[in-house]
Amino acid sequence: MPELKRRLTLHRNSLKKIRQEIIDMTTVGINGHSAIPQTTAELTELAAAGGQLGISQENIIDFTEVMAQMGTATNLVGEEGAATLARFQNVMGVGQNEIRNIGSAIVDLGNHSATTESEIAAMALRMGKYGSSVRMSAADVLGYSAALSSLGIEAQMGGSAIGRTWLSIHRNSRCKRRRGFDEIRKSTAVRVRKNLKSSGILTAPVHLTDY
Repeated sequence: MPELKRRLTLHRNSLKKIRQEIIDMTTVGINGHSAIPQTTAELTELAAAGGQLGISQENIIDFTEVMAQMGTATNLVGEEGAATLARFQNVMGVGQNEIRNIGSAIVDLGNHSATTESEIAAMALRMGKYGSSVRMSAADVLGYSAALSSLGIEAQMGGSAIGRTWLSIHRNSRCKRRRGFDEIRKSTAVRVRKNLKSSGILTAPVHLTDY
């Protein structure tokens, strides 16, 4: 595991402990969970990717296990999937120890929406910087991402359009005697539709009033 050691700057004892936990993941399972049907080499790559993305030594095993579990159950796989979730957590200011909650939320939304987990994650990463600016939670951003992805809106353009809408609403709320975001949320559907149309994303009428 020289690559893992290099990316995490591990001491010998720490590397040995992580190596054993990765082996256990593929054989007997850890944390009361079943063994993961991936090779130690594949799990080591996930751990190394996490280390490169800033996941700490204390959280690297949880991160690796969650990403491996998602890789076997969803289409959010490998180093690309790991990079997406790690960056989303960073943008939203979510603690690294919350990776399991983030992963569970994405899987649940994927199971109950007409979209995939990778599309939700991609949209959430795109929208995250706007969401954090208007003090939305990671759960809020993921919920919006699932709803928009289910409408067939792509992350690259749709995420930016919705993000600009959030910023516009937030600025307006600050100018009008500190009226909160919730007090003007009824205007969201109109603003979203206008923003999407001006961006050339929306070509057919959709109903957004319930989001």
